[in-house]
Amino acid sequence: MPKIYKRKCNICGKQYKGRGKEFCSRECYNKSDNLKIRLRKMWEKTRGSIPWNKQEKIKKNCLFCNKEYFILPRKKNRSKYCSQSCKAKYLVANGTLKQTRFEKGLIPWNKDTKGVCKAWNKGRKFPEFSGANSASWRGGKSDLYEQIRKCLDYKQWRTSVFERDNYTCQGCGQEKSGNIVAHHKNPFIVIIRKHNIKTLEGAINCNELWDTKNGITLCVKCHKFEHHNEEIII
Repeated sequence: MPKIYKRKCNICGKQYKGRGKEFCSRECYNKSDNLKIRLRKMWEKTRGSIPWNKQEKIKKNCLFCNKEYFILPRKKNRSKYCSQSCKAKYLVANGTLKQTRFEKGLIPWNKDTKGVCKAWNKGRKFPEFSGANSASWRGGKSDLYEQIRKCLDYKQWRTSVFERDNYTCQGCGQEKSGNIVAHHKNPFIVIIRKHNIKTLEGAINCNELWDTKNGITLCVKCHKFEHHNEEIII
């Protein structure tokens, strides 16, 4: 390993440790004449040169079909063929490239099979992973509130409230926003406890739960504010 000597910077005179260096930092190097000399040589080397994309193209003959084609001067020693097709044919003719087994006119195996080929598991049922055998099994009973909110009657009630209020928030007046909800004036959970609803059939037969007069259209922000002011948070 080369030895490290104490040196003195030629620009600022600061002492530093290094090997084969003349300057203590990049700043001192930029102030030196070495950078000016290097930039001068680069300028002289590129002065008068034409950019590669503006150079005049030269003419060559294809090694396979003898067709004339034009290329940039920087590719004159590499380019030998006018196209990839001629290159493949030339390599096959010389035996350096094996002929492909897909001949012209060969029909692919999957032609006209769109919609015919189906996934192996499409339509299949797996009883060993469903029902009581599922890892998510919770006794066969979904949450009552979730069942009510996913039933058809609830969706129809929500749509009726939206159409009555013209899909406009009744709190701030935001019109036709995608972030609107149908809010129960008399809280949803209070109605369920009041009528002692235990099943989905009992909720469907409860007229107060589907009364549109008890519903109002609110945006998400106003809905959160409304629940914040209630004693019972749904």
